[in-house]
Amino acid sequence: MIISIEYDSCWQNSILNDKAESRTSPARKFNKSKSSGNIQPIGENTILGVLYRLTGEQRPLNKIQNSNSCYFKDIEEKITFAITEKQTSENELVMLINKSNSRTGEGKYIGVIKDDTALFFSKNAPKLWSVLYLSLNEIIDFINNPNLIETDGSSMPRDILNRLDEIAEMPALQTIEKRVGKKIFGKQKQKERIKTIDKSDLKTIDKIEKMIAKFDEDIDSINKNTDFNKESNIVLKILSSLEKHFPEISKNNYLKKGGEIIAIRLYAAALYLQADTLEKSGKNMSKLYVFQKSGINKGSKTIHGFSKKGFNGVRDFLNKFSTGGSKKAVKTPFLLRKESGKLNIALDVESIRAEEIKNMINSAGVSSFYLGKKGLAYVDDISIKEVTR
Repeated sequence: MIISIEYDSCWQNSILNDKAESRTSPARKFNKSKSSGNIQPIGENTILGVLYRLTGEQRPLNKIQNSNSCYFKDIEEKITFAITEKQTSENELVMLINKSNSRTGEGKYIGVIKDDTALFFSKNAPKLWSVLYLSLNEIIDFINNPNLIETDGSSMPRDILNRLDEIAEMPALQTIEKRVGKKIFGKQKQKERIKTIDKSDLKTIDKIEKMIAKFDEDIDSINKNTDFNKESNIVLKILSSLEKHFPEISKNNYLKKGGEIIAIRLYAAALYLQADTLEKSGKNMSKLYVFQKSGINKGSKTIHGFSKKGFNGVRDFLNKFSTGGSKKAVKTPFLLRKESGKLNIALDVESIRAEEIKNMINSAGVSSFYLGKKGLAYVDDISIKEVTR
């Protein structure tokens, strides 16, 4: 028995894993959309799904195979298929949304913050968040000499987020090594470049040599610059202070590659210092802390959404306190492959069984269907004859 199918614009990408987590679970997890191996041709599961759909089944293949009414179960090994003609194959950029419950949109939250959230609406919350509203110079002084900040700052979530956006725009503090390192890297690139230039190309060689000399001048200028040296010393002093405050954290963890500190790391550290000084002054901070029950920070006190060296993002910060639950993931660009062509499904069965299957297909009256995921497919012809082996 041969069932001939024509299909158009059918997806060839495996968006979900090919198999469920277990035979009893209908769920299939989201496949890595960036994986180079997710181009999946039409397979056995696809063909079985099509046959059940054509005979009137509406249930997912997983449920059919785990039920007692699995019509093709006894002949699964006798079913083969072949793509007889590929007419077109094209790529299209689409936007995917992973709607799994475990994934939320990064940088987003939804709903209203619960009004009993101590982190924002308790008596001591304005004093805790007050450090966020200090200038960068004031934060540096506070880290080096952490005296309690008595003034209140807005503890409203919207104001905190707006302030965090402002902090993110602040320039990083750089060491001399960072500034000089940029120039040394550029100089080295030109030295490597000059090796590839033909020795007869004197004009280009002269130009590159002048660039190398300019890098040397810049390096000398940076080393002599009073402001740059002052800023570098500030960074070194901050690192020394942070090491004393938080000995469990290496001071190098505050530095980005090359030797600079971004402002949010200083504000996050200051937030913990303010919480500590408030606690030492007799304020009850227990409801403003999260006590870690597992992981590398087990037993430690943390401020939700912040570590001692940074901000974890809006999603981790606010979603827990929302009345509306977590917002689902945003769209992700994905290059999708679509194909059109013709397919033959061969069933090596007796003529009586073949007639029965044909009658089931005609009775179900399925005019069109998906071949795998999306696209359009339909039965072009059903012929009952001996299958050629």
